[in-house]
This record gives sequence, structure tokens and C-alpha cells, in this order.
Amino acid sequence: MTRAKVAVGLVSLTSIVSFIAALIPLLKGGRMNADFLGSGVVFMAVAIAIAKRKPSSKGGPPAA
Repeated sequence: MTRAKVAVGLVSLTSIVSFIAALIPLLKGGRMNADFLGSGVVFMAVAIAIAKRKPSSKGGPPAA
């Protein structure tokens, strides 16, 4: 696996854990935790940005 794929996987996992933490209070009859929901959205946006980034060409000459 490349470093970019590992980074996307770890950031996505963090986002999913944040979403789960935001929804746990709903199971106990409480309100959803907006802080964890917001951090989950931010981590998901970062994961998408990392996944869409074009890989850099290392060691090659610069493009003309």
C-alpha cells in the first residue's frame, strides 16, 4: 500500500469513529453530539481531499 492510501484509510477510520461517537447518545435517548459530528465531517473532507490529490512524480524531470 502506498502512503497516500494508508493516510486516506486512517483519516476515514477516524471520521467513522467520530460519527459513531456522535450517534451513541441517541441510543440512550439523548441528543446527538454536535462536536463529534462536526469533527467527523471535517475528517471526511480531508480524506476526500487526500484521495483526489494527484500523485507527484518523484525523481522525474519537471514538466515542460
